[in-house]
Amino acid sequence: MKLLRNGKLDIVDLSSKLDERTRLVAFHWVQSETGAVQDLAAVRSMMQAAAPQACLMVDAIQGIGKLPFDFEAVHPDFLLVSGQKFGLPSGAALLYSEAFRPAVKKLRFERHAVGRLTPPFALLLAETLGGRLATMDGDLAYIRDLRAGFLAELREALPDDCWRETIPAEDSSPYIVHLLFSGGAQTYQGAILTRILAKYGASVASGSACDAETDAPSRVLTAMGFPRAEAYSALRVSFFDSNTPGEAAELARMIARAVRDY
Repeated sequence: MKLLRNGKLDIVDLSSKLDERTRLVAFHWVQSETGAVQDLAAVRSMMQAAAPQACLMVDAIQGIGKLPFDFEAVHPDFLLVSGQKFGLPSGAALLYSEAFRPAVKKLRFERHAVGRLTPPFALLLAETLGGRLATMDGDLAYIRDLRAGFLAELREALPDDCWRETIPAEDSSPYIVHLLFSGGAQTYQGAILTRILAKYGASVASGSACDAETDAPSRVLTAMGFPRAEAYSALRVSFFDSNTPGEAAELARMIARAVRDY
């Protein structure tokens, strides 16, 4: 699938790949590595014209309960949700059918596939996510401020000729900050920076968890058009509501130290 430089799906390219034989269109709403947020309403509109018979499956694990989701415009046939992303036990995940809809700021559904998930976990997931949907606006504003403070501190601590944000803030989830450490006299590999930062006590990643420690550059970044060397220079930072401005500032200073100690 062709991606634009800001991590968005190329809607024209996607449309050209759909026809009357297409049965399923599936992709991330929030890309787990870069944080790029897809325009789901535009995808659904395109599908109605190019392949109205196709189902839309959205991996919403990185976004649901964090970012606004327009159920009426997107009308997902399947939605993947993981409770681990908002504080529930690992493995509390559901694949909801189209009946997954918010009502009175709580979740109501008729069918769900639970797999290993027990009914109590399913109910806990629904209740917790319903609560997050009701209080999400305040959390989102806090995270945006946290992200802005982190980047301001990083600019103060480290010259911005050796790093940059991969995706503009308006195109990405504020919960994920994806950085490239290249463009100056030296390129800094994200995997090495990750190991240095681990010694300092900071937990970051050079890519998504699915592709950790691979010997190939990020498929997402290469699909976005970044050359191989630059794709190796990525560092992924994620925030959650429990993080504090002081922690974000300290992380920025640790990253600057890691670059100097590289």
